[in-house]
Amino acid sequence: MGTQLTAADVEQLKGALKDLSFLQYLSAAETEALLAGFDKAEMKKGELLIEQGTIGSIFYIVASGSVGVYRKRAFLDKQIARLGPGSYFGEMALLSRQPRSATVACEEDGVVFTLLRDTFRNVLLGNPHLAEMINRTAAKRREELVDIEISERITRSRQTPGTPA
Repeated sequence: MGTQLTAADVEQLKGALKDLSFLQYLSAAETEALLAGFDKAEMKKGELLIEQGTIGSIFYIVASGSVGVYRKRAFLDKQIARLGPGSYFGEMALLSRQPRSATVACEEDGVVFTLLRDTFRNVLLGNPHLAEMINRTAAKRREELVDIEISERITRSRQTPGTPA
């Protein structure tokens, strides 16, 4: 998907990573292994990075630009979040090996750093503090998706009296 990182890219990645709270739990060796596992990819407005329902194999960190997170609906997709530099996504499917729970599309040109599943699991989940933090983030996002589903069902049931939600 991407290209190998140059020295300048590594510096940019370090800048993007500095805002991720889980890095405080990495040893120097884990940090080096993590950095070595990343690739860089340019993203263009409108490009799909993740498609809902597919099996995930990549973890993303937004270095520049922004992405929209969408849930597929019967007739249209609903944006549920917008993520910018320093945000990460793609961890839910990597942790559970379940299909992606949302579609992520590029909202403005930018750069993402990508990490493959095997590196993600070997480095990040090998550290118990880090694994716990990422699992909590994934659980919170799953709960938010359930809350959105419930809210939409209630809204639909109010719009169509007599129809089960």
